[in-house]
Amino acid sequence: MQFASTIREAATRIDEATAVYRFKARQTSSEYDDLAARWADSRARQFDQQHLQAEREAMEEGERLCRQFTDLCETAKRHVDDAESQLSASFALQSGYEASTEQATNLLDESDKLTTRVNGDTGPLPEQIRTVEETVDEASRDPGWKPNPPYAGSAKPPDSRQRT
Repeated sequence: MQFASTIREAATRIDEATAVYRFKARQTSSEYDDLAARWADSRARQFDQQHLQAEREAMEEGERLCRQFTDLCETAKRHVDDAESQLSASFALQSGYEASTEQATNLLDESDKLTTRVNGDTGPLPEQIRTVEETVDEASRDPGWKPNPPYAGSAKPPDSRQRT
């Protein structure tokens, strides 16, 4: 934002210089009018045409250029203000992005910790399942083991009110 303050400062100085130029141009024009008024004949008109008219035109051109320069300074200040607001918005987005990235990183770290814990907790499960399967296989091969017969009755208990 250093450039914006530099442009604003330069614009202020240009405005001050323009005001001084306009003041001096009016003062000089007034002095030229006084000088031309010294003669009441054609010498005044001739002096004005030969010497003062070119100076007045140069001062008018200078004043026109000062106005144009002032307009350009105003435009530059508007552009600087727009650029500053866009930079501020960009910095706000960047800050939000950094916060989101940090939050996502924290979530990934937590996820990694949980994954490691789950892997550690479930690591012995395949071996334990094999042990249970082997135990069931051994028990099923035991000649003294007989599975309970499947239930052969109806799913509903007999109703006492039923007619026979």
